[in-house]
Amino acid sequence: MIFLIAIIPALCWGINPLLVGKINGHSENEMFGMGIGDGLIALIFWLFSQPTVTISGVTFGLAMISGAAWAIGQLGQYISYRLLGVSKTMPISTALQLVGTSLIGVLMFGEWGSSNQKILGLLAIMLIVAGSALSAGTSDGRKKGFSCYLPLLMTTLVIGFIVVFLSWLKLTHYNFFYLRCWEY
Repeated sequence: MIFLIAIIPALCWGINPLLVGKINGHSENEMFGMGIGDGLIALIFWLFSQPTVTISGVTFGLAMISGAAWAIGQLGQYISYRLLGVSKTMPISTALQLVGTSLIGVLMFGEWGSSNQKILGLLAIMLIVAGSALSAGTSDGRKKGFSCYLPLLMTTLVIGFIVVFLSWLKLTHYNFFYLRCWEY
């Protein structure tokens, strides 16, 4: 049962781009819907868990900046779905986030302490990049210009920044979750 609950976010994040592509609305409307959904989930989560959330003013401010960065990043993802298509945007975005956060974890936070971990981690990163390149290709041979990829690259960097922020702040998952959901 715990495994099923744990995969719900992955399923929702995987289905979200497909639904957004089907609905064909404006990016601002998609962001509004995402904010409403996050707020409702936070409310339900709070009703069941009743956690005590204690944070400093500085942490609150930094979490708000992180949330604003997430909103900008998510908006760029929605724009990229339109410019590149979901099947091209998702592998590139996912790979960039995984590679970026892994490298930042190693360089800034000292993760992957042993040489075996570093070797395996670098091999895993190479596999991620190769898989992304293979799955983001087109079969019709049409290429998109760099300007179509620019929103995706910039906003993926912004989303990666959020992960660094969370690690740097050392917030509990409760504190960060509630701050992110209620800032809308």
